[in-house]
Amino acid sequence: MKSLILVSLLFALGGVPAFADTATFKTGVGKIFTSDEDFGGCMFGVSPGPADAGLDCKNAFISLDCDGTYGSKGVAAQKYSAVQLAYVTDQNVNVKADDSIKHNGYCVGVRIDNIKY
Repeated sequence: MKSLILVSLLFALGGVPAFADTATFKTGVGKIFTSDEDFGGCMFGVSPGPADAGLDCKNAFISLDCDGTYGSKGVAAQKYSAVQLAYVTDQNVNVKADDSIKHNGYCVGVRIDNIKY
């Protein structure tokens, strides 16, 4: 009886809670943006994107959190440099993104790996 009441209460309050997810995927770098106001300070255009990897966020870009909202500004600067390197050498990157941390609906890349394949 208690479990029936609990299930009923969950649905009455909006259903089962959503869980955050992470995904790592290989992607190209098509654009790089830097901003004082939006997107956590910087972001880059990706194809394929995080929604293609099953994450709950806007698909075309990844924020790098350059303003330090979710992590260190120093680490964000290193991720930004890795993305710039991939952009100028026309190489792909491996991105680990987390859909529980977002800027303006875009997932934050918590890890950027430069790859040469």
